[in-house]
Amino acid sequence: MRIDRRVLSDALCTLTRVAPTNGALPILRSVRLEAANDVLTLTATDLDQRLTAELPAETPQPLTACLPAKMLATVVKPDCKADNGSVEIEPVGNDVFAVTLDDVTTRLFGLPPDDFPAVLGPANLDWIMAAVWPAEPLCESLSFILPAISRDETRPVLNGAYFTGDAIAATDGHRLHKAPLPGLLAEKMVVPRAACETLHRLLADADQVVMARAEEHLRLRVGCWTLETRLIDGEFPDIKHVIPARRGLPLKLTLDTKVFDKALARISKLSSDGRLKVTVNGNVTLATWDAEHGEAEIEVPAAASNHKKSNDFVTGFDGGYLRDALKAGEELVDVGFSWDPVLPMRMDGGDGRVAVVMPMRV
Repeated sequence: MRIDRRVLSDALCTLTRVAPTNGALPILRSVRLEAANDVLTLTATDLDQRLTAELPAETPQPLTACLPAKMLATVVKPDCKADNGSVEIEPVGNDVFAVTLDDVTTRLFGLPPDDFPAVLGPANLDWIMAAVWPAEPLCESLSFILPAISRDETRPVLNGAYFTGDAIAATDGHRLHKAPLPGLLAEKMVVPRAACETLHRLLADADQVVMARAEEHLRLRVGCWTLETRLIDGEFPDIKHVIPARRGLPLKLTLDTKVFDKALARISKLSSDGRLKVTVNGNVTLATWDAEHGEAEIEVPAAASNHKKSNDFVTGFDGGYLRDALKAGEELVDVGFSWDPVLPMRMDGGDGRVAVVMPMRV
C-alpha cells in the first residue's frame, strides 16, 4: 500500500489525539488500517468516541493492520516542509509491517486487527439524519463555547456542550457561554467535551458537517472524516434561568474589544491568581495587587456608557474568563452589570453570542 506522506501524517496527527496514550487496553493505543479499492481507512477510538478517515491510496493488494498510533505518526512525520514523497506499508510477518519512506524502512509490530473494537455502540443502530450545517459558523460557535465546558468529573452533565434548538451552550458553574447554531436542531443533546474538541479541529478545513443520531449516539461526517460519539446522559441546566435579561441590567457599557482584550492581557500577567478588581466609573478600570509585582491599574475607555462617574460600581472577576468571552477581530462588545456586585456580568458579542461570568471576591 502506498500513500502520500504528508496526507498520512496530517491524518495521524488528528487520530493520535483520539487514541489514548495510556490505558488498560493496549489495542486502544493503536490505529486500525484497512486498505482496499484505492482507499485507506484509518480508525482510532477511546471507546467514547471513534474517528475514521478515508484517504486516497494505491492498494494493489488489500491490507489490514493495527499499528501503534503514536509510533506510526512519528515515523511518517515529515522532517521539514520540503519533505513530501510517499509512504509504503506492507506486511513482512505475523502482525509485523515494514514502513518505507525515502529508502529507509522501519519495522513496526502490530496487534491483531480483529481485537480492535468493531463499533462504538450496538451494530444495528437506526441512524436518523439530524442536520446538515455549514462548517465555518459551527466552528466559530464551538471556539466560543469550548473554554466554558466543565472539567469537574463529579458533574458529568456539564462535561459537554449542550445543543438545543438554535443554540449551543456550555458552563462550568463559574461562567456560561452561549452561541448560535447554523440551523435548527429538533432534539436536545449533550456532546462530550472530547468529541467537541475533535469536531472543532475537523471543521477548520471543511465546508459542511452532516449530523445523524441514533438513540444516545451521534455521528458526524466532515469531509473525509467520520466521528462517532456517545452522548452524555442527563439533564443540562436551564440556560434561560442562568442568563440575566439584558434589559434587566441597569448598568450598561460598550467596549472596544481589541482595547479591552489588550488591557486584560497586560494586567493579568501581574496577578498571581488571575483575579482582577473591576471598577465601573463611566469607563472601566482594571486593577490588581500582588505581593511580588505590586499594584497595577489600567483604564479602558467605554465607547458608550449609561453610568455616571459620581457613583463607582466595584466588583471582581477572573481575568482569563473575561478574555475567553471576547472574540478576536470583533470591534465591540456590550457589557451589562447589576448594581449588586455578587450578581453575574453579561457580555454580548456579535451574531447572538452571550457570556455570563460570575464575580469573584477581591
